[in-house]
Amino acid sequence: MGPKKQIGKYQRIKAIGKGSFGEVWLVSDPARQEPLVLKEVSLKGLTAKERKATMNEVAVLKKLLHDNIIHLSPPKSSTAASAS
Repeated sequence: MGPKKQIGKYQRIKAIGKGSFGEVWLVSDPARQEPLVLKEVSLKGLTAKERKATMNEVAVLKKLLHDNIIHLSPPKSSTAASAS
């Protein structure tokens, strides 16, 4: 069985990358008229220290503003919420 077609409010269009910690998807949002990219990070198998480091990285990325950096929206995960 393949991955779910829906991630929260986002509709998966196609996988565009994969790495050690997760996958990157081209997605659509019914409320927007532009394609979006969603990085789905797996926290499975990470120690508490690694989870905290991952969430710290997300916090830093959310604050970065630069023309060469894609805007980062907050994570949508019950795991992410419980890790903070």
